[in-house]
Amino acid sequence: MLERPLRPDAVAAAALLFAALGGVLFREVLFGGRTLVATDVLAASPLWRNPPGPVRNRWLTDTAEYYYAAEKLSSEHARRGVLPLSNPHVFNGAPVPQGVPGWNSLWPVKLAFLLLFDPVRSYDLYAILHWWLAGVSMAALLRGLGRAPFACLAGALAYALSGRAMLWLHGHYFMATLAYAPLAFLAFHRRSLLAVIPLAGLFFTHAQAGLAVSAAGLFLWPRAWRPALAAAL
Repeated sequence: MLERPLRPDAVAAAALLFAALGGVLFREVLFGGRTLVATDVLAASPLWRNPPGPVRNRWLTDTAEYYYAAEKLSSEHARRGVLPLSNPHVFNGAPVPQGVPGWNSLWPVKLAFLLLFDPVRSYDLYAILHWWLAGVSMAALLRGLGRAPFACLAGALAYALSGRAMLWLHGHYFMATLAYAPLAFLAFHRRSLLAVIPLAGLFFTHAQAGLAVSAAGLFLWPRAWRPALAAAL
């Protein structure tokens, strides 16, 4: 039995909806000189505050202490055409790639952002692009599963505006996880080798998520083992 083609009505509507919504939600980041990098810790910590300022969240420190630092290191090396092998600024020196941020900088999409923009702008635009793609890809997955256009948009809105999505905007590579997972499931559902692309994105940006999505996809669609194997390789 032939697979019905994926109708683009809900997907196109989602692309326009999330573009408009993103322009409103992130207007101060896109046009007002603000950033998604969480810097409250700079005012809350006795190591950096001078003078103390208004603090909204004194516990969200990973961005300033680690993620942005890895972003800046990756950006500096990418512009010189060099792969960073160590980060001298943390733990008296730490090997790179180490963990998610290091491999993320080798993902071609991220590499393009590192080369085109300064570290802060790269951080922000990469997160916002993948927030937009997360909404569009969830709409595409739901439409591919045969849901009505309104249900696709409602599900995509719930997905992109969830607490998890809002939190992961500060850890920008996690937004790539939200964006690529629905595309991988859609390709699994259609038994398409195009699953290789979003699965590769998951393995580069969050290897544990890549393994989890591959396992879930094989459990739900056992016949789609070929794209899973190709992505793993």
